[in-house]
Amino acid sequence: MLFTVMACTPCFAEDSNNAAAEAVATVSMDHSTFIPSEITITPGTTVTWVNNETMPHTVVDPNKGFRSKTLVKDAKFFHFYNPWRL
Repeated sequence: MLFTVMACTPCFAEDSNNAAAEAVATVSMDHSTFIPSEITITPGTTVTWVNNETMPHTVVDPNKGFRSKTLVKDAKFFHFYNPWRL
C-alpha cells in the first residue's frame, strides 16, 4: 500500500521546558488511513510516521523528495523538512 503526505491542518508538539525545541508532527498509519489525515508543517519540522498495522506500508513523497523503507508493524520513519531545501 502506498501512502503520501498531504498538508492542511497544523500538528505540532513542542517541549514546554525548552523554548527552542524542534517542531515535530506524528502521523499514525492505522486501518489503512493516516491519523491525522492531513497536516501542515513549517520548515525545520520533523515528521514521524508510525505503522500501527500488521500490514507493511511505505511512506512516499509525491514530489520524489524521500521514500521510506518498508515499515512493518510498529516501525517508524522520520523525515526532517530542511528549511534550506524547501
